[in-house]
Amino acid sequence: MGCSSSRQVGADSSLHPVVAERIRDPKGVVDLTQPEDGRGAPAFPALEAFPMPVLRQTAVTELRLTRNDLTSLPDAISALVNLRILDVAENRLATLPGSIGALYKLEELDASENEITELPSEMGTLRLLRRLIMYKNRMTQLPSELCTCEALEEVNFFNNKLIRVPPSLERLEKLDNVNFGGNRLKTFLKPAAWKNATRLALMSNTIVTLPSFEGMTNLRQLQLGQTVIDELPKLGHMPKLQLLDASRSCLVSLPAELGSLPDLRSLAASDNKLVAIPPQLGASRTLTTLNLANNSITVIPDELGNCESLKVLLMRKNKLSAVPGALLRLGKIERIDVELNPLEFRDAETKETLRALRAVCVDKKGFCKAPPGF
Repeated sequence: MGCSSSRQVGADSSLHPVVAERIRDPKGVVDLTQPEDGRGAPAFPALEAFPMPVLRQTAVTELRLTRNDLTSLPDAISALVNLRILDVAENRLATLPGSIGALYKLEELDASENEITELPSEMGTLRLLRRLIMYKNRMTQLPSELCTCEALEEVNFFNNKLIRVPPSLERLEKLDNVNFGGNRLKTFLKPAAWKNATRLALMSNTIVTLPSFEGMTNLRQLQLGQTVIDELPKLGHMPKLQLLDASRSCLVSLPAELGSLPDLRSLAASDNKLVAIPPQLGASRTLTTLNLANNSITVIPDELGNCESLKVLLMRKNKLSAVPGALLRLGKIERIDVELNPLEFRDAETKETLRALRAVCVDKKGFCKAPPGF
């Protein structure tokens, strides 16, 4: 938020000289952003009211009002007919005016970190809108009319209070980066048309069952952590998947098909209810990080030693009694954590395997946790 309570009103004569000068920018870019805390002194007092003289600059293409104290935007903002970018993040806005739907050239809208409770249905007329950034607001629902924003590539609704996502949004075929994390969703739509999506974030919701993600063949990141799902959706059709995070959920098993994903690099499934690692995971030639900490896994399969790219293996707080010598085949290993497991050190293989792995990790300036008494 801003750093001063001095009020900036609409008339030119009452505007701070710096504000007035920036509004007249001949390049059509009006930047009235306040600096981040600790990043220098503000050039003008925080705006508590929208600077109305901006509306006379109809050639403006970018308007940035980040980190001020605005509580509303005027209906007359529709006068900015050439506006392509509107950034009003980190203010105190409770709503956006319906007239925003008249900004037909708008491509990017960032209203994150405000107090907005709903979006106007008129936003459905923004056919050129590519980025809609609304994280850290107070929305409980979205207008179904957003489905007509056919150019949308990125939507970020992280940390709102959404209880559902309109099924009509399934039709947004150009979506690339999708974030609905940190809401109150119990179900999710069927994103069959999201063939271009490379990231889908649904973490920190109360989702119980996931829909089929078949058709999302370009997905690279799938974030499902802190949900209540007990099984993963089918993933075999995701040849480009690189990161899968399903930590802090209710998973009871991992699908064998994870080992056949040709580009999987990071798999996080810590803090679940897993009791086993599928041996097929050892077929992965790209996996570099495997985090299965805080589960109930009793055995590390020998096949895991075939993961030739594995650098980090986190098995802390499971129910392991042994560590197989097959892990010595992990030529790139840098860190292993097996603390808080009931390891049996009278088992010669476990003792020698851990000793050798610890030496390797130290050589590479990695970190190999040894259990107490090792």
